[in-house]
Amino acid sequence: MKHEKDAQAFPRSGFSGEVGYGRPTNGMTLRQYAAIKLRVPDSGTEWLDDMIRQSLRDESAAKAMQGILSNGDVIDQFNDKSIEWAVENSIKLADAMIKARGEV
Repeated sequence: MKHEKDAQAFPRSGFSGEVGYGRPTNGMTLRQYAAIKLRVPDSGTEWLDDMIRQSLRDESAAKAMQGILSNGDVIDQFNDKSIEWAVENSIKLADAMIKARGEV
């Protein structure tokens, strides 16, 4: 089996009643599929890579916030100001991690 970066992940022929109405309806490329599944922004499609990057940033920020909120002192003093602090610092931590990985 020949592996090409632009081969279709889910190829199928179109027929009446199917999306495309008789035109070929190829799915995403293997490269796009792998980028999504492996969560690596290297699909060759800029908008998809941007979505993968944003998803990774959001997940990293959420995990950073879990760490921040696991501190009992933060919970004891929870108010609007501390919520804003936790959010801002969670995002800063996520951005620092992404920068350290060289993905920015």
